[in-house]
Amino acid sequence: MAIYKEINKWRRRWNFWREILKRKDASFLIYRLKWELAARFKYPLKFPVHIDLEINSNCNYRCVFCPHGTGEMKNDMPIMSFETAKKILDELAKNKVYSIKLNWRGEPALHPDLAEIVSYAKKAGIKEVQINTNGFLYDEQKIRNLVKAGIDRIIFSIDATTPELYSQIRVGGEFNRVVNNIKTFDRIRKELKQDKPFIRVQMVRTEVNKHQVEDYKKMWQGIADDIRFSDVTNRGQGDSLQVGDQISVGRVCCPQPWQRMMIACDGKVMLCCSDWFGDYIIGDINENSLKEIWNGQKLKVVRKMLKQGNFNFKPCKDCWVKESYLWEKI
Repeated sequence: MAIYKEINKWRRRWNFWREILKRKDASFLIYRLKWELAARFKYPLKFPVHIDLEINSNCNYRCVFCPHGTGEMKNDMPIMSFETAKKILDELAKNKVYSIKLNWRGEPALHPDLAEIVSYAKKAGIKEVQINTNGFLYDEQKIRNLVKAGIDRIIFSIDATTPELYSQIRVGGEFNRVVNNIKTFDRIRKELKQDKPFIRVQMVRTEVNKHQVEDYKKMWQGIADDIRFSDVTNRGQGDSLQVGDQISVGRVCCPQPWQRMMIACDGKVMLCCSDWFGDYIIGDINENSLKEIWNGQKLKVVRKMLKQGNFNFKPCKDCWVKESYLWEKI
């Protein structure tokens, strides 16, 4: 009988404790412990410890494994206004939210006020402000503005080590420009004698790029603070990109309803990061406060069903990430 182990399990644990020790920040330790304990014991906190605040849902790429690329996601949503973002950030700061990410389904760099929103969030007292980006829409001045605004963490999605393969996966992008932008972020933070933003690069491992994993690690050593891999999930593109060595590990109780909330750019609050099309809307910031939504009846019902092992409702029954870990035979 084959035995399998989760790749990067110990690396993730090591990164967790390494970052705690490096920061020497008691509030960060409390934040991470709340995150972990809420997931493990399914204890509803008074307020989420992390918020995904989508300031824009449109994207300049058409990646092959993304609803933007398959055509399911339309690029016609208005961006969130700076005034709306400030109103939300004020409530988050009031409730002592530690961490926010300024995107969800779209590219944050498409928002003209990205640096200003980051700066406002930091001045409001939010400890960790991060973005996930394809890295294309930057130049020297935009990078410098974002670093000076106080961005804490940037996660770059770059799925190849060669321009040819990159253009097949990240349709609409330019490999050399993205690589140069990531290196520029690293150079500018060093020029300013600071260790922020924390730079992570991550590859979505597919059948077409899995042979580049080792080269990818070598490519980003000394530049990125963290290098991650995850397996592709079926987001409407079918199974053609699935990696043959992926192993199903079965369903587990999702921790997100106990940890975080997703706020869409139109103000609607979604159940989780997989609910791209609003199958389960738990509230609207234009009608209720985030605290009322977090402690509302809709989330209570979901938490109860998940604890009972009931996943037979959208978006949970069609979840994209339920088996998105990378496994290998030992």
